[in-house]
Amino acid sequence: FFAGYQLSPQFENIITMSNYYDTMADLILGLGLVFELPVVVHFLSRIGLLTPRLMREKRKYAILIIFLLAAVITPPDWFSIWLVAVPLLLLYQIGITISERVEKERSRKRALTRKY
Repeated sequence: FFAGYQLSPQFENIITMSNYYDTMADLILGLGLVFELPVVVHFLSRIGLLTPRLMREKRKYAILIIFLLAAVITPPDWFSIWLVAVPLLLLYQIGITISERVEKERSRKRALTRKY
């Protein structure tokens, strides 16, 4: 995106290695942190702060936040935003499944401790 972007034909783009590394570092760090969503969901579900019901109820807000994060992390073009947002939306859905499994495991353990 940035390589083809020009304000006008009078200005020439000069991309330095420092600028390139800064952009790539921000992009890789941001994506690396954001794609840890299933791990964070598992941890929060294990300690009881997150439930599948809560995640389903707040899905609209999560979609908005995901698109905002994708817009902040990526260069300012729609293709890049969608390229990051779609996998994050899938990870959110996977997070709901992870939270359901943690909740089932917790209820099964409670049933076993009540039994004995």
